[in-house]
Amino acid sequence: MNKKQKNKKAIVCCTNDLSTDKRVHRTCLSLKECSYDVTLVGCTINKSEKIIRNYKTFRLKMFFKRKFLFYAEYNIKLIFYLLYKKPYLIISNDLDTLPACYLSSRILKCKLIYDSHELFTEVPELNKRKFVKKIWKCIEKKIVPKLKTCITVNESIAKLYEHLYNVNFHVVRNLPERKEIKYIYDFTKDFKNLSNSKMFFLLYQGALNIGRGIDKLIKTIKILPDNYFLVIIGDGYLKNELELLVKKLNLSNRIKFYGKIPIENLENYIAGATIGFSLIENLSKSYYYCLPNKIFDYINCHIPVICSDLPEQKKIVENYKIGISVSTKINENSLAKIIYELTNNEDLYNFYKENTILASKTLSWNYEKQKLLSIINSINT
Repeated sequence: MNKKQKNKKAIVCCTNDLSTDKRVHRTCLSLKECSYDVTLVGCTINKSEKIIRNYKTFRLKMFFKRKFLFYAEYNIKLIFYLLYKKPYLIISNDLDTLPACYLSSRILKCKLIYDSHELFTEVPELNKRKFVKKIWKCIEKKIVPKLKTCITVNESIAKLYEHLYNVNFHVVRNLPERKEIKYIYDFTKDFKNLSNSKMFFLLYQGALNIGRGIDKLIKTIKILPDNYFLVIIGDGYLKNELELLVKKLNLSNRIKFYGKIPIENLENYIAGATIGFSLIENLSKSYYYCLPNKIFDYINCHIPVICSDLPEQKKIVENYKIGISVSTKINENSLAKIIYELTNNEDLYNFYKENTILASKTLSWNYEKQKLLSIINSINT
């Protein structure tokens, strides 16, 4: 370790409330391993829960809650925060933090790492907001080609960015830390089993946003027998709409929303499920090339996976033989048939489950973080 690097300030910036973002948490822990004095900065969203970490955290208080004014307010406040703190290193997570992080790094003449978690300008939420999309694209075109150190989550996105901006993007995947799961959440206590048959718990974990296939899963539960239940962990702007759909289909006794689960407890809930789902729809380039964290969380918790046949997640699921990939256009009847056949074929289910155990040994943050540590240390050379 470079002695000059010891105890220098690093500020990690994101636009969420910090409680469930495991990627930025792992980044902060890696910075601590490199002897940085770390502060993670996010913002207060609704009733953000208190978090306790072994590094400092700070939430900017926001007046505006969504869309353009929220991002403008966040970046203005973040600039003043960064200029006041005078860090040695700034890590910008996604394009929505980059304006403030880049400008501050130029003023302070400090180091900057840009970590792009997705193709931000290609998310489906921007498809109908052409003017807003154009502004973000302009910001990306102006800043990204000037950056020296960039990271992203998979090879497909890295190649696209390199083609667009002629800038090298390192790949650091969203792999979980491998550790023994000592406590498994018991979902049977939350549901009534009217059929007295074996209970199967289907899990969606992640943002409750457009194009995640959650509504399809809800409708599929209607088709499946009464001993199949849906567990939804996470939050997002579609939550109210999804809750109304559950009530409309009279499924409140078979589907439960657990909201945000702190990252310290999330794996206990995942491990209690039967199958984990990642039914991303092909609504945009960002979704097409995505590799969701949840895929690796399911593997780490040793539950088989059913995912969309989009290239990055399909590659993981099929190469490691840990589940089934299905068409993004699959209907509820076909999906219900696949789920029923998998859960009632004990040999096939156990085959996938055993392969998740094997895959978790290599698809682990314990190995992947070495890439990030190398990138962090290289900025001092």
